[in-house]
Amino acid sequence: MTLRSAATPLDGDLGRWLPSPDGGRALRRLYSTALNQQVADTCIALLHPGDPRLATRVETLLPALADSDWTTPGLAHAHFVGLADERSRLATAHRAVAQLERIVAGPPPPLDLATIGDTPPRWVEYALEKFVDDQRRNDSLSVELESVTPGPATLDGTRNALTLLAGSWPEMGGVTETLVREIRWTKGSARASSSATLTQIYGAVFLRAGLTRPVVLYELLVHEATHLELVARMAVDKLLTNGSDRAPSPFRPVARPLTRVLHATLVAARLAEAMRRYRPDDDRERALVRQRQEQFTADLTIGLATLAEHGRWTPIGHQFFTDLRRTPR
Repeated sequence: MTLRSAATPLDGDLGRWLPSPDGGRALRRLYSTALNQQVADTCIALLHPGDPRLATRVETLLPALADSDWTTPGLAHAHFVGLADERSRLATAHRAVAQLERIVAGPPPPLDLATIGDTPPRWVEYALEKFVDDQRRNDSLSVELESVTPGPATLDGTRNALTLLAGSWPEMGGVTETLVREIRWTKGSARASSSATLTQIYGAVFLRAGLTRPVVLYELLVHEATHLELVARMAVDKLLTNGSDRAPSPFRPVARPLTRVLHATLVAARLAEAMRRYRPDDDRERALVRQRQEQFTADLTIGLATLAEHGRWTPIGHQFFTDLRRTPR
């Protein structure tokens, strides 16, 4: 999805690697508006032949959707997956209409920690399948994952991590609060990733249930919020002109598209900075933070070298990469 608006304060932020709450809010508005409008247009086209009254109802939403402030993982899944599948597109359109009406009805709700043991929506099952497939193809790992309801200790640890992030790095905390709309929980194989997100469920983050240590959850939240922010950034400006080219990955055993190398490198930069800003009182915690900072700094150095050798940049991408190379190391 590609989008662009001159009437935003984004240009300066797009050329910097550090997070900006104002930039995050502008990105959310741009991305949400484009996605919601495209979902609405597709729903209108699909519904008109069989249900013209519902299609007309969606048409009445278009003026408000032209200035959307938020979207949902369900609408992202509808746009990228459900509405493109002939077997499910009509059912997806009917579900999407209800979500579009919810968008128009008011401001974004607070971050949802998905504590209710309900039947997970369709996008949750889709995401879990993609996570398992990604680890099988790219890491040669056979893993299993399922969606679960978190226990009280997991929820308390996550809330403490959000508070820790807001205090240690307010700018990153603001971006996380803006872009992460829902947290879902998984359990499964020991080697499965502890956290994940996808463009196709934009706004949702999955965390491993049972994690309770705030510094670990702090790291995972920064990691996944950075992915969400970069997805929206690259919808405004692709940064790399050869993002689909594959290069030896410093982070995976197989060659990866340069877009993914860029994601991993920015994540490493943000995590090194997050650890630098965190000042725990406990000696054991300080040792872990120092160790993690050193590891992320090493990952950043390797990622920058790969991008410097293989990457070709847009003008804004060149500004961004130049700024990223100035990251304290």
